Amino acid sequence: MVTVEKPNPGLDIIYQLDELEKENYLKIGIQALADRIKDMKENFNRYKVNAWR
Repeated sequence: MVTVEKPNPGLDIIYQLDELEKENYLKIGIQALADRIKDMKENFNRYKVNAWR
């Protein structure tokens, strides 16, 4: 889950990692997910979201 503050009042973006993303995360940590996190923040409308309201 990634939290973004814009659009207001903010969103929690929910995404389940695929197997390759899980393996990379276990090998090299959070840096392995940097591109996914960036995409989630920029293209949140493509993901399942929970509004903070």
